[in-house]
Formats: sequence, structure tokens, C-alpha cells
Amino acid sequence: MNRAWMRTALWSLTFLMLAPVENSYASYSIVDLEALGSNSSSAASVNSQGVVVGAATVGGTEHAFLWKSGVATDLTELSGPGVQWATDINARGQVLVGGFPPVEGSWQAFVFEDGTLTSLPTLGGSANRAHAISDRGDVVGASSLAGIPSRDHAYLWRNGDMLDLGTLGGISSAANGVNDRDEVVGQSFTASGEVHAFLWRQGAMVDLGTLGGPSSSAADINDLGEVVGFATTAAGEAHAFLWKDGVMTDLGAPGGIRSNAVAINGRGQIVGYVENATTAHAVLWEKGAVTDLGTLGGALSTPSDIDEHGWIVGDSQTASGEDHAALWVPSNQESSPKPAVSAQARITRNPNSTVSLFFEIPRAGNVTLRLFDVSGRLVREVWSARSVGAGRQEAVIDARTSSGAYLPSGVYYYRAEMQRWSASGKVLITR
Repeated sequence: MNRAWMRTALWSLTFLMLAPVENSYASYSIVDLEALGSNSSSAASVNSQGVVVGAATVGGTEHAFLWKSGVATDLTELSGPGVQWATDINARGQVLVGGFPPVEGSWQAFVFEDGTLTSLPTLGGSANRAHAISDRGDVVGASSLAGIPSRDHAYLWRNGDMLDLGTLGGISSAANGVNDRDEVVGQSFTASGEVHAFLWRQGAMVDLGTLGGPSSSAADINDLGEVVGFATTAAGEAHAFLWKDGVMTDLGAPGGIRSNAVAINGRGQIVGYVENATTAHAVLWEKGAVTDLGTLGGALSTPSDIDEHGWIVGDSQTASGEDHAALWVPSNQESSPKPAVSAQARITRNPNSTVSLFFEIPRAGNVTLRLFDVSGRLVREVWSARSVGAGRQEAVIDARTSSGAYLPSGVYYYRAEMQRWSASGKVLITR
């Protein structure tokens, strides 16, 4: 989930546009999303159902869009002029959007869900830049502070509360990614004035270090706690990295001079880009191999996100020099992903009625199945590491909490998880 905005952060640290590696990209096909008919667009995120969000220039102004099954919807027209871009979408279909509302006049963030726009608070200042939303609905980003408009702090918005994550001893920080284990990554100034990647967990911000140079930034984290981003080397080069189990590994810049990793999924697939002096191409790191993802005919392409199916989104230059939102699909998959879970289930007016939750397991293993309310709070654990075989699974639940209390009417979400895989679905309870 995330990250077209990461290019801005890179530019501020003087690392610009990117380049090709000498590898085939025949294993992926690239699709021009032609978002809102715009000649300038970018895709920021894709969820496990193949729904894409991003931003496109329409009539000289930026509009947020949602693309699904070949159809793009203008979210700015649905939400109002204060929404100008979409930065992330989770498995529940919650879209993180932002813009400059006419009244506030500063950068504001919202969650868009089922036609409703929820404004996110700040850390006391006037601006909120929201960068990522987890499948539980937790949001991270950077917010200005009360009385200090020039300083931002990383934050975690969870269950309606804003939590200031602090810094690594410096003046400012920003959060870029969050997983479903309440782990947050980003970058922060240190006490010495350098910018370092951080991992926040269990109430503490940890400095992830660099590759020998003065700076680094973390872009994304998966549910296994694996972190990706970029860091400078002792030679002063910017290289993509993978941080895992306390060790930062240099992913290199094969075929180029600089690289950056922007997203990682639960399967350990990493997307980013590699640049040389004149061009930049999106690339995929997987099991020690690097795949060039190609372009829409131009010299440049930049990815933003990768989902659990291996679908990748970003933007790419066309042969005519326009920047278009792009989708890269593995060649062995269909043009639309198969739903990992049933789209919606319903518990009827009878409080004792039950409903079956269906989902596909990619392999045999232990699965945990949980039910959440719309705020991301755990309602009950349906399965706790149940051993199941590969294929279609069914779990039967009733409209009660784990303590036996009846659940009120409303929308709920269930999430099935096993190592390196997860899927979510929706339950509607009516009385």
C-alpha cells in the first residue's frame, strides 16, 4: 500500500529520477490505466482485490481517482474540492485521501469509505499529511505541531486517537508505512542533524541506521516486520535496502547508479526503481533476482505499491512523453484478481442466525481468523492458528462477541492470516 509521494522526499534529499536494468520483464505485462482520461496521472496504491487509487490532472487541477475493473471513478467529484489525491487503499476498501480544503488552506487528510469522508485530526498544528493506512484502519503520516508550523512529527492515528511518535532526537519526523502489528516506519532527523530511517514499535522509535553514509529513509513494512527504503553508502550513493531481523541489506543498483525500494508485500516481493544518468525503470526484487518492469514506451517508470498477488502500480512515461498511471500484472494471472474472500456476507434479523465466511488458502498451514468492527477494534477471534489444507475454507459465525453479547447492526470485517499471506472480507449485520 502507499507511495507516489516518496519521490518528493527523495528529491528533498537530492536523489532524482531513475534508470533501467538489463533484465527481461517478460514475466509482467504493463497496463495504461488511462485514469479519468488525463494526460498526467499516477497510481499510488493497490489492494488485494485489485482496486487502484491515485491522482490525475483534470482541467488543470489534481483529482483523486479510484480504478476498479477498468473503470476510473473521480473521488474529487464525490468528495468535494478539498480532496485532490488518494495515497493509499486497504483491504477493507478504505481510501486515504488528501488535499487543500478552501477553509483550512493547509494540507489536510481524510479517510473515504462508502461515500463518507472522515477528517483526520492533527497534532495541534494546521496540517496533516497522511501517507499510509493499514488493513485495520490505522493511519500514519506527518502532522504539524501547535505553535511550531515548520516542524512535523510522525503520528499514528488509531481508534480515533492521534499518537505523536516523536523523533530520533532531531526536530522533525514523518511516518511512511504501517503494518497490522502496530509497527510504523519512516524517517527522522537525529540529534546531529542527519536523516535516518526509523522503526517505531511498542512505544519506542528505533534508528535503523544507514549503509555507511549519512542518511536513510524507510518507505514500507510488511506484517513480518521486514522494512524497505533507501540509504546512502560510504561512497555517497543512494541504494535500496531491506532491513530484516536487525540487519540492513544493500539491494544494490544493478545496471544503474542509484536505487530505491518503495514497497514490500507479505511474500517478500520488493518493488522500487533503479536509475542511470538518463532513464529510470521500475524493478522487482524477488529471491535474489531483479526484474525490469519496463515502461509504457517512454524512458521512465516508477512504482508505488505491490499487493499480495504481486500486482504493482505506479506511473510510467508513454512514447509521447506523458506520465500515466500504470498497472503491472504478472503474466500468469488473469486481468482481474480473483477475490481472496467472499465480497459480503449477511447476518439477518434473527440474532441466533449464522453466516459462513469463505476464503481461499494458498497452501496448507495454520490460519488465524479474526472479526473486527469498522474502527479496527477486535470483536472476536474465530480461529486461533487452526491447521487447514490449501484451497477454499469456510468458517461459521453468529452475531455475538467472544463473551456472548449480541453485536449491534453495522458493517464488520474479517481477516484470515497465515505466514506471508492474508485476506479480508466484509460482514453486514442487520436487525
